[in-house]
Amino acid sequence: MPRHVKYSLLLLLLVLLTIPSKLLYPPTPANPDDQRLAGEIAAMLESKGFTVRFGEMVHVPIIVANKSGCNLLATHVGGGGYANSRFNLEAEDIGATEYYYDGQLHQHFPRFWPVIDERLQKWLMPFGLNQQIHPVLAIAGQAKCSGEALDWSAFRLHEKS
Repeated sequence: MPRHVKYSLLLLLLVLLTIPSKLLYPPTPANPDDQRLAGEIAAMLESKGFTVRFGEMVHVPIIVANKSGCNLLATHVGGGGYANSRFNLEAEDIGATEYYYDGQLHQHFPRFWPVIDERLQKWLMPFGLNQQIHPVLAIAGQAKCSGEALDWSAFRLHEKS
């Protein structure tokens, strides 16, 4: 049998082996309740005296807040950083981007633990063992309105089972 036929059959076999996993684990949205989370963030910012409006950034809501010359952008970028690059482009005129995850404000995107947490919760979901996921919030603001002054700790994602 010619070599190219062997490779074609091997490729066909590999493709056929991937089909059951796609049927058993259909793709789920990375962040099923982004609208609710954005609403909670907006309510928190409004309670701190910010004027808030919503924008859309590649199917992810973005919060644009202003308070006496202090501009702030915030959104949920997902554990894998799905919207991170787009957010950085939106925020480059405003200031440096900080990331809030699991009770801490980070200067760089926290790559490892958010992905592990998100994947683990998706594996536990069929067994009813999933818990609330800590969102990765991207916050960009001018130096005079740093994200450190605001309380981001109350926000959670509620994965649908």
